[in-house]
Amino acid sequence: MGLLDKLATAVRGGTREVLEQAVDANGLRILAQEIHECETSVRAARQDLCRIAAERIQMRREADQLHASMKEKERQAGVALDQGEEALAREAAQWIAEREPLLSDLRRKQHHLESQETGLKQRLQTVIEQIAAYRRELRMVQATANAQSATRQITCHAGRLPDQLDEIQVSLQRIKGRQQNLSDRLEAAEVIERELGDGSLEARLDAMDSDSRPGSTEAVLDRIRNRQARGGCPSG
Repeated sequence: MGLLDKLATAVRGGTREVLEQAVDANGLRILAQEIHECETSVRAARQDLCRIAAERIQMRREADQLHASMKEKERQAGVALDQGEEALAREAAQWIAEREPLLSDLRRKQHHLESQETGLKQRLQTVIEQIAAYRRELRMVQATANAQSATRQITCHAGRLPDQLDEIQVSLQRIKGRQQNLSDRLEAAEVIERELGDGSLEARLDAMDSDSRPGSTEAVLDRIRNRQARGGCPSG
């Protein structure tokens, strides 16, 4: 009972009022640890509650068994009276009388444990709900802290962002230019291949050069034709 009183006192005052003090990372860690410790205490209180409930069940069982035995003795005393066994009936009555205070005490303790168990359940449930509220608020505070940290980072680096974006744009344009240049060269190569057909430009130029080189048949014939036109004789 003392444990639950402390837990109830710890959560009194409202969730948000306590969370107002958790404004930095260290405060959040402390708050998370306090909630964890409170949850550990709740688990211990649950175990105490289970022991109380078990004791109450055992007490009720003993009382019920004693009550059943006393009822049986009353029946036996009645039979003895019917048969004229006054002494036997008195003995049974004495046995019952001796145990009536015990039964009354067992019933009193049973009812006390039942009342105590009910009160503990209610108070424990209140504490559990309040801790759950703390958990939800803690998650919200942590999320807000993360958002604020991200905002600070962006603000801190905001002055560098334009230059960084310009550098990215320059790099992107350079890559695109290289890609366009490669595409133009490939397209030009395809056009040349289509225009030249089976023969390459180099081969055709070589053929033209071969016709005009000294020592070629065409060169000799041209020289003879020129001399004849001038009326000259071939040289020996």
